[in-house]
Amino acid sequence: MEIIKRKSGIRYREMYWLNGQPIKSPIFRRKTDCVQWLAKQRSQKVENELYGDLQKLRQIKTIEEFGQEWLKSKEAMGITKSTLRNYESYLRVHICPTFRNRDLKTIQKFELENFQLKLKSTHNAKGANLIITVVKTLFKEALREGYLVKNPAEFIKKFSEDNVRELYWTRSEIDQFLKANYLSDLHDLFRVSVFNSGKQCFLNLLV
Repeated sequence: MEIIKRKSGIRYREMYWLNGQPIKSPIFRRKTDCVQWLAKQRSQKVENELYGDLQKLRQIKTIEEFGQEWLKSKEAMGITKSTLRNYESYLRVHICPTFRNRDLKTIQKFELENFQLKLKSTHNAKGANLIITVVKTLFKEALREGYLVKNPAEFIKKFSEDNVRELYWTRSEIDQFLKANYLSDLHDLFRVSVFNSGKQCFLNLLV
């Protein structure tokens, strides 16, 4: 502890090291205030080492907000436009409507499992797994960036897929796709592909 003598009286100041840099306290009139400041800084340092960036942990970050940031990062990485469109569609049509206003930290594993079962009721295994893959990636990235202490999606298993038989979209999946892409410039092409192809091969390529 540094003791500073002034005409108005004795003052106190503390210092600690963070990432190789000295961090000095304000100048206090009372020694006890200086001691409390140092104790608080050390406690904060330990918490950061254990849990990561506490400022981020204390933020209310919804899955919709983080999802938009994640899409921008993917676009900056140069992924293909078709893949980016698929990711955006999964977020807009399935993920965000379910968890839109929820803070990432409040979402539990059982809720994600219920969401997965709901997907299975309207999608084949492959389609459901594609959406769940995006969910798992979102939470993994949120953990890595310091918004979470643990990843609730880490141990969620994907559905087993039948790789032998061909997989097609159901009528419900087709309707969902057309509604989600109603404003797309390719909407008319999607409709023609659906209704003129008995096997919907074109749509299978877009899943």
